Amino acid sequence: MASAGGTASGLHGNDGRRGAGSDDARQHVVVIGAGYAGLSAALELAQRGYNVTVFEKLAQVGGRAQVVTSPDGRFVFDAGPSWWWMPELYDAVLDRYGLVSQLAMTRLDPAYTVVLPNEATVQVPGSLPQLLDLADELDPGHTLRALFDEASIKYKAAVDEWLWKPMISWTELIDPGLAAAALTSDMLGSFESHVAAHTASPLLRMLLKWPAIFIGASPRDAPALYSLMTYAGHARGTWYPAGGLSAPARELANAATAAGVVIRTNEPVIKLSATESHISSVCTPQQCVSVDGVLAAADYHYVEQELLPQHLRRYTSRYWARRQLSPSCMLFFLGLEEALPGLGHHTFFFDTGLDEHLSQVFDFGQHAAAPTFYVTAAARTAPEGATAPPGGDALFVLVPMAYALNGTDTPALRAAVLEQVLDRMDARTPLASGASIRSVLAYNASYGTSEFELDFHALRGNAFGLANILSQSLVFKPSMTSGARNMVFAGHMTNPGPGVPPSMISGIVAAGVLDEQLSSHSHSTELVNFMLVGAKWVACGAVVLHAAVLAAVLLSTRVASYAHCISLFYRHGRTYFLASTLFDPVRFVDTAAMYALFRVADDCVDVVGASAEAKRAALGKFMAAFWAGLEAGAGEYHEHPVLPAVIETVRRRGYSANLFATFFASMSMDVETKVCETWDETWEYMRGSAAVIGDFMLPLLIPGDDEKAKRARAKALAHARDLGYGFQLTNMIRDIGEDLELGREYVPREECRAHGVTLAARAPDAPGWRGTIETVMAKAEACYASADVGIAMLPGDVRPVVALARAMYSELHPAIRSAEYNVFSGRVVVSGRRKLELAARMVPLLPLLRITLAKTYAAVLCCAVALAEPLAGVAFLAAALSESERWMLPSMVSYAGLHAVVTIPLVCGVWAVAVRRAPTRLLAAGGMWSAALALVAFVYTTPWDNYLVYRQVWGYGGAAAVVGVVGWVPVEEYAFFVLETLLVGGVWVVMASQSDDRGEQRWSGEAVTRRRRLGLGVLAGAWLAGARAASGRGTEYLGLIAVWALPVLALQWAAGAGVLLHEWRVWLPTVATSASALCVIDMWSISHGLWRIAPEASIGELAQDLPVEEALFFVVTSTMCAWGLTLAVDACRRAEARGVALTAVVLEMLMPPTNVSSETMLAAFSHGIAATVVLALWVCGAEISLESQAAALVVTTCAIGLPHGALDPLLVLSGASFTRRAGGMAASWAVYVVLMGAMYAVWEAAPVAALSLFLALSIAHFGEGDAPVGSMCDATWLIHAIEVFARGGAFLVATTTHRAQVAAVFADLVDGQELGMLMTLLSLLRWAHFVAVVGSAARHVQRLETRAAAVGLADLVMLNVLFGTTPPLVGFMVYFNGFHALRHVVRVQTQLAPAILSRSSLGACVVAAIVAGAFVAWQAGGTSLVHGVSGATRGVFVLLSVMATPHMALVACAALQS
Repeated sequence: MASAGGTASGLHGNDGRRGAGSDDARQHVVVIGAGYAGLSAALELAQRGYNVTVFEKLAQVGGRAQVVTSPDGRFVFDAGPSWWWMPELYDAVLDRYGLVSQLAMTRLDPAYTVVLPNEATVQVPGSLPQLLDLADELDPGHTLRALFDEASIKYKAAVDEWLWKPMISWTELIDPGLAAAALTSDMLGSFESHVAAHTASPLLRMLLKWPAIFIGASPRDAPALYSLMTYAGHARGTWYPAGGLSAPARELANAATAAGVVIRTNEPVIKLSATESHISSVCTPQQCVSVDGVLAAADYHYVEQELLPQHLRRYTSRYWARRQLSPSCMLFFLGLEEALPGLGHHTFFFDTGLDEHLSQVFDFGQHAAAPTFYVTAAARTAPEGATAPPGGDALFVLVPMAYALNGTDTPALRAAVLEQVLDRMDARTPLASGASIRSVLAYNASYGTSEFELDFHALRGNAFGLANILSQSLVFKPSMTSGARNMVFAGHMTNPGPGVPPSMISGIVAAGVLDEQLSSHSHSTELVNFMLVGAKWVACGAVVLHAAVLAAVLLSTRVASYAHCISLFYRHGRTYFLASTLFDPVRFVDTAAMYALFRVADDCVDVVGASAEAKRAALGKFMAAFWAGLEAGAGEYHEHPVLPAVIETVRRRGYSANLFATFFASMSMDVETKVCETWDETWEYMRGSAAVIGDFMLPLLIPGDDEKAKRARAKALAHARDLGYGFQLTNMIRDIGEDLELGREYVPREECRAHGVTLAARAPDAPGWRGTIETVMAKAEACYASADVGIAMLPGDVRPVVALARAMYSELHPAIRSAEYNVFSGRVVVSGRRKLELAARMVPLLPLLRITLAKTYAAVLCCAVALAEPLAGVAFLAAALSESERWMLPSMVSYAGLHAVVTIPLVCGVWAVAVRRAPTRLLAAGGMWSAALALVAFVYTTPWDNYLVYRQVWGYGGAAAVVGVVGWVPVEEYAFFVLETLLVGGVWVVMASQSDDRGEQRWSGEAVTRRRRLGLGVLAGAWLAGARAASGRGTEYLGLIAVWALPVLALQWAAGAGVLLHEWRVWLPTVATSASALCVIDMWSISHGLWRIAPEASIGELAQDLPVEEALFFVVTSTMCAWGLTLAVDACRRAEARGVALTAVVLEMLMPPTNVSSETMLAAFSHGIAATVVLALWVCGAEISLESQAAALVVTTCAIGLPHGALDPLLVLSGASFTRRAGGMAASWAVYVVLMGAMYAVWEAAPVAALSLFLALSIAHFGEGDAPVGSMCDATWLIHAIEVFARGGAFLVATTTHRAQVAAVFADLVDGQELGMLMTLLSLLRWAHFVAVVGSAARHVQRLETRAAAVGLADLVMLNVLFGTTPPLVGFMVYFNGFHALRHVVRVQTQLAPAILSRSSLGACVVAAIVAGAFVAWQAGGTSLVHGVSGATRGVFVLLSVMATPHMALVACAALQS
C-alpha cells in the first residue's frame, strides 16, 4: 500500500537517533510483550539506538492477534482483532522507519451485514456516500452529513495530535486546538445522545453507535468525542489485510528483527528486580538479564501489581478494583464443511435487540437471555483455501459478556450459548442445502474470560481493557510512567486506548517517554542530583525554621503579639510595610507594633453603622487596657493581642505618655460625627491623629539617648510632623466618600463654600470640585516639601525607607487626577506597577529585591498562618482515619458509625473551639444562623440528592451499611446535610472571631458593581455549561452540581457582593478548611465502601478515592454555607447598629438602588430566571418526562411557593378580612377554614367543576396580583378584565404547544368524556387569550414611556415565550415560584404595618410553611413523583386548590382594603 507518510504529525522520523555502536556500548532495554504495542515500541527504541530484547509469553507474536488453526490445518481463524480500520496509520508507522507494507489490503464493500428483527437484513455500504444515500431513504430529515463533518474534524485532530500525547500531565490538556474543538464540537456529551440528535431512524442510530463497543464502552456512557470511531469505520472504510489480522504483527516483528531487535517467544517475564528507584534486571524462567530500561506492553495491572516491587507501584489494589472495565467476550471458532451463503465478511446478529443486550452487559453485569453477536467469515475475502477448505467456512463468532461474569463461563454455559447461536444462524442465514449447521460442523473451539486471564493475565478476564468513559480517558487513564525512573507502560490500558492503531501509537509514544527518562542519566545527572539534594536541605531547613516560629507563636504570647502586629501592618499599611522591610529587624517589629496600636484604635471608631456609644465603649476598653499595661510594664494578650508588643516597644523606645494622651484624644473626636467647619479645626484634629505619628517615628528613625541624637530628633521634629500632616491630608482626599458614610467631613466646610460645593452631594462633576481638591492637595504637597527637608536629615540607612514611603503616598495625587477627581466610585490606589517603578528609581537593586521578596513572603505567610491551625486539624483527621483499622471496630465501619465516631465529634469539637474563642454576640448570631441554614440545606438538598441516587450517579454501600432509607437516600445522608452545615458554621465562627477587619471600609460604588456583574456573568456561564454537561453521562454529576448550586451562589453574590468582597478573609479560609476536612472524610468513606460515585458519571479522580465532583461539591456547599452566614450575620449587625428590623436590611440588600424601583428589579430577576430556564432547556435539548416535571414542581413549590402563602397569618394580623366589616381574627380564620372545606367538597362532588373553578380563580389571582403597579389606574372595567386575562391566562399557551402533556396531567383529575370537553374549552380560551394578549400589548406599546407599561409588556412577552417553549409543568413551576411568589411577598409586605414584621409573626409564617409542607407529603400518600405521576397528580392538585382558594380570596380582600 502507498505510504501515509505525514498523516500524523507524531509519525515523522525521529531526529534524535543515537549513533551506531556495538551492542555492549548501547543501553539495553527489555520490552515485555510482543503485541502491536510491544513490537512498535521495540522498533522505535531500536531506531533510537537502543539494544532491545522482547520477551513474549506465548509462542506467537501479535499479543491478542493470535491465530487458531484446527488440528488438521484446514481451518484458520483470527483469534483476536477481526476489524482493520485506519490502515493509513499502519502505513505511516512503517514509513517512519523507511519501510513499505508488502501486505495487500482489501476494502470491504459492503462493509458488514446486519441481521435485524422481523426477518430484515441490511447490507451496510462500504463508503460514506453510499451510506448517506441509505440514510436519505431511511430518514429524509437526517443531518448525518453534519455529524460526519464534525467527526472528520475530530478524527483529523486525533490522528494528527491527540493520539500522540502521552497524557502523563494535566498540562497536556492546555491545548488551544483541543479547547477550540471542545467549544465548537460535541466532545463530552453522551455519544448515544449525539447520534440521536442527528437522526430519528432507529436503524441508523444503531449502525452509527455500535463502534463505541470497540473502545469498551456503552454508547450511552462514551463521550461524543468517539464519533471519530464511527467516521473511521464508515468514511475511511473497513479493510482486510492478506493473511488476516495477525499478518501486520508478523510484518512488524520481521522489521524489528531486521533492525536488531531480539524477540524471544515462549519466555514470560516472572520477576523485576529493582534498586531504590530503578529496575535493574528482568528475569524469565530461562535467564535474568541486566537492563537500563523496561517498557511493559503486557497487561498493565499484572505487571504493576505482580511483577513490580511494591514501593515502585503507582496504583493500589483498591484503585484497580474500582476501575470500570470493558466487556469481555465469549469466542467460538467454527469450521464448516459447507459455506453459509447469507453471511458477509462481517455479520451482526442484532435480531434480539442491541440495546437490551448492552444494558445487560454494561449496566447489570448479567448474561443476556438472548445475546447479540457477530460473525466473521474471512473466507469471503481471503484467497480460496486460505482460511477454510474450498466450499467451506471458518467462522469467528464473538458474543459480548460482562467482565463481572469472569469465571462463570463454564462448559455448560458455553454449550448453551453456542446452541442459541447456531439456532439463530440456522433460522436467519441457513445453508443452501437446507441442512442444519450442526450437521456440517467439522471443528468447534471456544475461548472465554478464563483463557483471557490465563494467556494474557487480563484483569478480571476483560477483552478490551478499561472502558473508555470520560473518567478513564486522557490523563485519567493509567499513566505511561511508573514509580521506577527507567520503566514505562504501553498498550491498550494507556493512552490512547484499545484497538490496533492506538496500541501501535502507544508503543511509539511510550518508547519516546522512556528515551527521555534514560537520556536524563547523562553527565548532568550528578549536578541535577546535587541540586535536588540541596533543594531538599533548604526545604527541610525552611520547614524546621517555620515550625520553630510557629511553636513560639503558639507557646509565647509575646511572640504571638508581634506576629499579630506584623500581620496588621502588612494587611492594612501595605505602603508603609514595603518601605519598612528595609529596616533592621528590631526597628521593623517596633514599627509594626506602633502601626498596630494606631490601627486598632482607629478600628474602634471606624465601624460602619455602629452607634456612638458602641464606639466609645470599644475605644474606652482598649485605652484602659493600654494604660493598665503601660503602668504595669507589660501588656495583657487576653485584653488585646497587640498589647504585649506595643508596651514592650513603648518601653524600649522611651515614648512619653503625653504622646499617647494626645493620640487617644484625637481618636475620641471620631466617636461622634465629626464635621470640620474651618481649617483650624482640621489642623487641630490632625495634630493628634497625624502630627503625633512623627513624634512616634523619630525615636525609631534616629535612635539613641546621647545629646547628638536628641538634637537631631529635635531638629527634624517639625518636618516629621509635616510628613504626618501630608499623609493625613492625602488620606482625607482619597477617603472623602468613605468618611461620609461614617458621618465625617474633614475637608473644612469653609473651603467647600469658597468653591461652591458640598461634600454630601458626592458630585465630582460640580464646577468647583476640582478646585477644592487641588487646594487640599496643595497644602499636602507643601507638607511633603517640608518633609523632604527632614528626610535629608535622617541617617543614611533609614533615609531611603522614609523617602520611598513619602513618594508612594504622594503618588496618590496623580492617581486622583487621573480618576478625574472622582473619589466616590471606589478607593483610588497607586498601581503595583507604579510602586515598583518608584522603588526601582529610589532604591538600589538589592534592597529592591528585598522589598519584593518580603512582599511575596508576607502574602504567603499571612495565608499560611490563617490556615495553619485549621489545616493542622484536617491533617490530624486524615492521619486518624488513615489508621482507622487500628482503633475502629468493624461494626463502626458503617454510615452511622462514621457519624458516631467522626462527623459528630468533629462538629462538636469545632463548636467547642468556637465557644471558647468567639465573642458572645458573634457566637449567638453564628449559632442561630447555622441552625437556620441547616434547615434550608436539608430542604434544598433533599430532592437533588434523591435524584442523584435515582440516576445511579451516587450510591451507598447497601442495606447493611445504613440504618434505613427514605426515598432513595439513607437516613444518615439526610443527617449529613445538617452536620456539614453545622461544621461549616462552626469553622466560620472560629474564623470570624479572629478577624480584625471591622474598621476596613466596605467596597462600594462602581467597584462593587463591576465585580458583581463580572461574578454573575461567570456564574451564569458556568450554569449554562453545567446544564449542558448534565445531559452527558460522563459529565452528569459535574453538571448536576452546577445546575443545583450556582443559582444559590448567584443570588448570594447579587445580594451581597460588597459584603463578601470585604469579608473574604473570613469565608475563604472557612471554605478551604471545611472542604478539606469533608474531602478527607469522603475519601475514607469511598475507600471503605460506605458510598460510591459511578465512574461513568464522573470525569475522574482528583486524588485516590476522591472524584473531582466530590471535591467540587464540598467546595461549593461550603461556599454556599459560608456566604450565607457572612451575609446573614452582617445583616444582623447592620440592623442592630441602625436600630431597624432585620427584614428591612434584608430587603435593602435584595432591592436595587433608590433610582430603580423594587418592582422593576423583581421583574428583571423573574425574567432572568425564566430566560435562564428557556435557554438551558434549549441548550440541553433534552426531553423532560412528565414524572420529572411533576417532581420538580412539587419540590420547588414546597420550598418557595407554599411558604409565600404562609404570609396569610400576617395579613390576618394586620387586619385583613374577607368582608368589609372586620369581625376579628377568629372570624377571619373561620371563613378561611370554611372556604378550604367548601373547595374540597366540590372536588369530591364534581371534579371537572372544581378544576374549572380553580383555573378561573388562578387566572384572576395571577392576573390581578402580578400586574405592575400603576398599569391599570386609569383602565375601564373592560380593559382591566383584558389585562387580567392576558397575564393570568398565560399558562393557556401550553394547551396549544404541549397539548398532549397538558391532557396527560388533567387525565388523572377528570374522566375521559369530561377531559375532552375540558380540553375543547381550554382551546377556545387559548384563542381568546391570544386576542387579549394582542390588545394588552398594543395598550402597553402606546404607554411605553411609563415604567408600568414597560414592565407589563416585558412580562407578556416573557410569559408567552416561557409557556410556549418549556414543558407545561416546568413553565408553571417557573412562573409560580419565580414570578408570582416573589412579587406577592414584596407586595404583601408593603400592605403590612411595620409592627407586624416582628419575629413572632415571622415565626408564624415559618410554622405555617412547615405545616403546609407536611400536609403536601401526607396528601401525596407516599407516591413517588419521580417514579410516576399517576395517582399523585390528583392529590397534589386537590391540595393546592384547597389551600390556595382562601389564600386568593384573602389577598383580594387585602388589596381592596389597602
